[in-house]
Amino acid sequence: MPRASSTKSGKMAKTGKTATVAVGSDESQAATRPSRKEITPEVRHQMIRETAYYIAERRGFQGSPQQDWYEAEQEINRRLRS
Repeated sequence: MPRASSTKSGKMAKTGKTATVAVGSDESQAATRPSRKEITPEVRHQMIRETAYYIAERRGFQGSPQQDWYEAEQEINRRLRS
């Protein structure tokens, strides 16, 4: 069986006997990630809302939703700064 490898365009090229595909390269992830300048207040709010949900889910939806929101804001702020 011919070997295939991934090219920069994502197409497969025949090179030998096995198939290999590069997945999750930094270059492709950076291209799909919005830049900090593109994050609107609405997008930031959505990011915080989703993060707060997952924080609450991890602890079984017991406790304070306000604390979940606060922790989510801190997490998103940290991510956006880095």
